[in-house]
Amino acid sequence: MPNSTRVRVGYTGGVNESGDGRSLSGSAQAALRQRGARLLMAGRTHREVAELLAVGLRTVAGWSARLRVSGPEGMGERRRGRRPGEQAALSEAQQAQIVQTMAGSNPDQLELGEGVLWSRAAVKALIVRTCGLELSRQTVGRYLRAWGPTAKKPAKRWAEQDPPTRPRSTPMSTSTTTSTPTSHASGPAR
Repeated sequence: MPNSTRVRVGYTGGVNESGDGRSLSGSAQAALRQRGARLLMAGRTHREVAELLAVGLRTVAGWSARLRVSGPEGMGERRRGRRPGEQAALSEAQQAQIVQTMAGSNPDQLELGEGVLWSRAAVKALIVRTCGLELSRQTVGRYLRAWGPTAKKPAKRWAEQDPPTRPRSTPMSTSTTTSTPTSHASGPAR
């Protein structure tokens, strides 16, 4: 039987239905790598391992290099994705400086032109001023969530407020003039 028409009976495959092993869990990927490492150590070629495990030839070549460098114990599960803070736009020191500045004043005091509340736009303007970085609105929002809850409304300082410029209206008054009851066309006055 030619090699290209080989049928594997009862083989469930190492990857999912889409043929992409990246969507497998970390433990499933580790088990697949360990099976590949055992086959490589048993003397199988890269092509044979790729066919048996339904993975790419480059994948098996990567496993082989990893096996040579770190041995069979290096074929286990490892952390996937970016590390926390790995590609953050602001350094830890810059973040601390921004948070400290926000805690000590409001945007109006810093003349950011964004009102008195710490909105995303105000924080973005502060980052541009202090760090020289233009960040997107979404990135600024992620930083605000990471920094924890911040006071959105300024503290009321009654002593600093101007006195009212117009007299206060009395509550529940609908008319300022007194009127006498008048009769309506529908009936006598009560």
